[in-house]
Amino acid sequence: IVSTGMSGFRFGHYLLPVFVIFAIFIAKAIGCIKKKYNFILYGLLVLWCCYFGYKQYQTYKGAVNLAVKSNVEVAKYVKANTTKNNMICLYGVDASVYLLSERKSVTKYIYQNPIFGIRPSMYDEFISDICHKKPSLLLVGKNESLPVSVMKSYTFKETIGNGVSVFVLK
Repeated sequence: IVSTGMSGFRFGHYLLPVFVIFAIFIAKAIGCIKKKYNFILYGLLVLWCCYFGYKQYQTYKGAVNLAVKSNVEVAKYVKANTTKNNMICLYGVDASVYLLSERKSVTKYIYQNPIFGIRPSMYDEFISDICHKKPSLLLVGKNESLPVSVMKSYTFKETIGNGVSVFVLK
């Protein structure tokens, strides 16, 4: 249970290892109960598993639908406001926008989560790429921010999708 909370995020699928341990424990407990009640207990366990699985599916499905709609909207915006030769940079925005918009990234770090906390040099390289290669559009996700050294070259244009801020080169 402790390891499922270490990332700081609460996603239902993180609890799957705990669920397996819980299921083994329940199976052992059921083995200690009289045989005539086993059918009822197994039935309740199956119902509980179905309910839990369905709730997780509903949560995941809703989040994915919202993310996909937002990514498609952002990609359409990028396509409409850049040419194929323009490079863009996404920060805190799903990397699928690169593929959907058919635009290249200014940096090799298209998915930023791994660069934080691993090596500061990776983050420095990411920032350096933005500063030197100057993407024509800089798209920053909701509740995200970049250093002033990057932002001084950009002007806020508008907010699109699910709170994605669009910045254009000055």
